[in-house]
Amino acid sequence: MFEKLNELRKLLIEHRDNGVQFNLFRWKTTMGCNTICCAVGLHMYHKPDCGLVVDEWTSELRFEGLRSYKAAAKFYGITESEALFLFSPRHYHVHDDPMLVVARIDWFLKIKGGAWDMLAAFEGT
Repeated sequence: MFEKLNELRKLLIEHRDNGVQFNLFRWKTTMGCNTICCAVGLHMYHKPDCGLVVDEWTSELRFEGLRSYKAAAKFYGITESEALFLFSPRHYHVHDDPMLVVARIDWFLKIKGGAWDMLAAFEGT
């Protein structure tokens, strides 16, 4: 269970800024010789055949006909609320440190979703 999240966790830990800049505000963008991407984008960068794509016109993440965080949720086998909490820049004060996402994934894997209902209630969703 959560094999893709574990794979992402490993990719984030091993990430080195060798032409790939980490930034939670971009799914995956190429600017000149550099690529800027978030955690999910880093997964696409290292595993280009994984099925995740960024629409070149809308800059939206897509997977199996779904968009944005719904696409990420389906890919990782989690709910949309969980995808938002793990990957949305609005849930982080620092947006360029992949280890913060690793810590959040670790927390999620440890509790296996037990606190998510409380999170949804807290956010009023």
